[in-house]
Amino acid sequence: SRANSKTSSFSYYDFVMTNPPFYASQADATTPRQGDNRPRTDMTKSESVYPGGELGFVLDMMKDSVLFKDHVTWYTSMIGKKSTLTQLIRILRDAGFGTGSVRTTEFLQGNQLRWGIAWTFRDVS
Repeated sequence: SRANSKTSSFSYYDFVMTNPPFYASQADATTPRQGDNRPRTDMTKSESVYPGGELGFVLDMMKDSVLFKDHVTWYTSMIGKKSTLTQLIRILRDAGFGTGSVRTTEFLQGNQLRWGIAWTFRDVS
């Protein structure tokens, strides 16, 4: 296929792991938190902002994963918003990914709750 000919010289990896920028704009990243007025992040703009925020980042990653599906077994990302996780699961299911091909988990450290999502194009029966 055309995609395979473009990627045939690439290496093979067991997984890709990402921690995407959470914010969709610099204003989102720099507005103090409600309640305690603390800064949201110490990250630089390039670390904290991506068009569409974490959802936009992972959607772009999903598009790229189609091109490299024969070179990576699992694609993974940490997610900071439960609403983003729900949307991503729905998008993967709508694209035909089965239960075994999409995995999620929760990360809890102190009061901070995050989620992880993983997907694969391989048969995981």
